[in-house]
Amino acid sequence: MVRDSRGNVIPCTKSSFVADTQGQYIPIHPAGTGKSGQVWYALSAKEAFSSSKPSPCQLIAKICAVKIFPAGVSLRTYENSKRHPNDNVEEVKAMSKISRIAKGDMMRHFPQFIEALISSDCHHEISPWLSMRAVRGFELQDMLLFARQLKTPLPETLVYHCYVQLLRGLEFLHNNGISKMDIQPVNVMVDADTTKAEITGLPNFVWIDFGGCKDNIDADNAKIQRGIFYDFIHRLAIQLHVCECEIEDKGRLQVDLCKQHDRLWQGFVRIMQMSKSTIGHDPISVLYKNDTELKVGGRLFNMVETKRRYIPQFDQAIIKALMDHTIAYTPTMRNKFPVEKDVEQAIKEFSQFVS
Repeated sequence: MVRDSRGNVIPCTKSSFVADTQGQYIPIHPAGTGKSGQVWYALSAKEAFSSSKPSPCQLIAKICAVKIFPAGVSLRTYENSKRHPNDNVEEVKAMSKISRIAKGDMMRHFPQFIEALISSDCHHEISPWLSMRAVRGFELQDMLLFARQLKTPLPETLVYHCYVQLLRGLEFLHNNGISKMDIQPVNVMVDADTTKAEITGLPNFVWIDFGGCKDNIDADNAKIQRGIFYDFIHRLAIQLHVCECEIEDKGRLQVDLCKQHDRLWQGFVRIMQMSKSTIGHDPISVLYKNDTELKVGGRLFNMVETKRRYIPQFDQAIIKALMDHTIAYTPTMRNKFPVEKDVEQAIKEFSQFVS
């Protein structure tokens, strides 16, 4: 895999994917492309061709996400830097550590790492890669796009649940010395697998993409990352709301949802807005008084954690509609989670590649 003149990843073909992963994985279709590489839905060839002869239906549960880090630089560049052009060592280290130490409920909030070919073991023309169990859902960004089409804010309950789950995950990372870079909706997956749900009627939110992660994050940098996270949640909370502004073309759902806001919601949004103002300042000189309220175990966190467990019927209907329609109409067809016919076709094509 290589990059074009603008630095964008040129999507690899299925045959080059097979070559990159040394035939260990069967490509189904791309799941998405990020700054550092391309992610494919795939199957382990060992599992697909095991002696038990699993059916496509059984293999759906074993679908992986394989992230390919493109190579494709000159030998001179490689020799001068003494480093692979796309170094995945830190990401692999972070993901393997998370999978090793995350237990119980915490496993809901991170992808399960499987294996990797790290860049330090690669020649400059070989693409390093890593594999993990795929999350059966979609990016949070996809849900936000569909919400805009419907002209509906995210219901309070969903925002509260997203805040609680992701902040618990972020605290877990920080407590174990791991930083989380690039906090934004494209790096959060919404897990549509209802069998794994913490609360019936609400999806799990999963942190993805650990590129750029560093070990041994200190307390001040952890506070800065929480500040960035509070800004992220504030933007989710106010999207398409019409409570405090006049918009001529108001949607019915916007008005109906905003009529339900209580004092807790108003306080939650206000303190998030105040907290995000600390971003970019020297953490030593800024008093993070709101962080005490908002972080895990804080007074406001505990209130929100309790409130999210009681889902109003109106919220339930909107959350279901958002989930169902985002699954059905994911903006890019190739990003959809594979179905049985996709698995059958992938195995057939793989057999042709290796024959």
